[in-house]
Amino acid sequence: MILAEGAEARHIDETAMAEWHLSSSVLVEAAGRECTQVLINVWPHIAPHVSGSPSLILAAGSGNNAADGMVLLKTLILKGFCNPSRCWVVLSKPEISTSVHAQELSPRIQALRFLQKLGIPCIVWHEISETERKSLFENADLIIDALTGTGLSGTVQDTVAELVAVINRSRKHNNSQRVVSIDVPSGLSDSWDLDDPVVEADLCLAIEPVKACLFKPAARTKAGFICPVTGIFPPALLEQCGHHRLIGLSDFTDNPAMMKAFTVSHDAYKHQRGVVHIYAGFPGTSGAALLCGRGAQAGGAGLVQIITEQVLAEHLMGQAGGMLLTCTSWIDEQRSFRKPPQPDAIIMGPGLLWNQELDDNLKKAVQDQVQNDIGLVFDAGAVEPAAAYTFPGPTVFTPHPVEFERFFEVLIKINPELAQSAGKGLSRMIKTNPVPLLQIAAEKTKSVIILKGHVIHIVAPDGAHSVVDGMESILAMGGSGDVLAGLLGALMARMKRNRGSIDPIACSELAVNLLVEAGHRLRNQRRFSDPTCLADILGELSGELLLQPLGGAH
Repeated sequence: MILAEGAEARHIDETAMAEWHLSSSVLVEAAGRECTQVLINVWPHIAPHVSGSPSLILAAGSGNNAADGMVLLKTLILKGFCNPSRCWVVLSKPEISTSVHAQELSPRIQALRFLQKLGIPCIVWHEISETERKSLFENADLIIDALTGTGLSGTVQDTVAELVAVINRSRKHNNSQRVVSIDVPSGLSDSWDLDDPVVEADLCLAIEPVKACLFKPAARTKAGFICPVTGIFPPALLEQCGHHRLIGLSDFTDNPAMMKAFTVSHDAYKHQRGVVHIYAGFPGTSGAALLCGRGAQAGGAGLVQIITEQVLAEHLMGQAGGMLLTCTSWIDEQRSFRKPPQPDAIIMGPGLLWNQELDDNLKKAVQDQVQNDIGLVFDAGAVEPAAAYTFPGPTVFTPHPVEFERFFEVLIKINPELAQSAGKGLSRMIKTNPVPLLQIAAEKTKSVIILKGHVIHIVAPDGAHSVVDGMESILAMGGSGDVLAGLLGALMARMKRNRGSIDPIACSELAVNLLVEAGHRLRNQRRFSDPTCLADILGELSGELLLQPLGGAH
């Protein structure tokens, strides 16, 4: 699904009217009606405690976002979802049109006149007494937020800011109340910052093209459950915005050609399933090495070798299962009688404390990539040291926000001019607008970067950006990132074996979606657990998708 910045969304609106002959009124009517259908479908799930016709307030601004909200309210009434006697419209500004001719009215005024004709009170905010303001909002079952949309520039001001605060306060005081935002929570925009007021919604009816600002890490929780609203614009018009994408597991399962690159054939032997080498672990962080290995096994790698400290290798021997467990000195001894398996992918970082030996191994890994086009994955302790390189082949970094901040600081040391890209500070920008930083880092290192968190951003060297809307708190446990690194390495290794080359973007997107789906399945078990359970579920999920069924087509 395509994501768009505000300017891109406005361009689509303008093009739809100028080239596709869709008037503003037609677009508003379509958006409002589609929003209605989505809201009716999800209402029983977000408000099971509300029976019968809900009491409803529409908080309306002065633009087309308000018009969408008014058409939504109108259609809810026409479909019998709510009763006009239990509905109110609160306007941030008074009506200014004096025309009596419908064709001369804006979509907002047309919809407002219809609601007034139904007998719904349409009240201007500053005309309501202080006492009435509080009771009006707090007693509502449903507040529809239609104050601001993509046209917002800067922060909300004056009456709109006051209404945003009232909505948030009302929702906090009334736990059974639900707030539904049209398109984006009011106050949110591409320029939104941490201190800017924004409505805290339970549900966001995200009108196509879905707005990229919804997935800013610090803003994501403000939108609640995001429901895309589609069927408004011609697909060919939406495809003009192709820089940002919202992706899910179905983008792969519905694409047999792509899945074939990861499939394990019936006649595969262990090397054909992919060989993964993992540099991981340190005394005190041995679990990271094992979890990374379990993740690689869960992704279907045929041969997994963990390379770690000698004392750790000796300690973990009994827990390695089918994994090879060794250290650098043992590998050197083995060369005299057996050549170690050539890796298709190398993972470095889980649980590592960086040292000179690892720095030498990193240089060897880059040389191996030059010679054999293998995949490289850098996680945890390897993120910062590897940030100084420009990679010649398929490479992926998997930092969490703090690791990415250190990653970018390395780039600034090498390229001081990048300091100005940090704006108000790296930490703040990573929370509010990480994509430009990710694009710079991906381009400088020629790698794909996965910024982990409750919403996951994946950026390629050419600037292409995809989002996986994780929002799965069961994954917020030590070790889930190690499992992801192992899974990603396994997918890169098998693609190398199946196709002879690696698409690091496809591998990254599939790995993240598999992890999120495994998290959902683990949540359904209604229990907290060790990340090894996550790896077990990943193994089941990967097997369902990537193993050819007996008797199935090749």
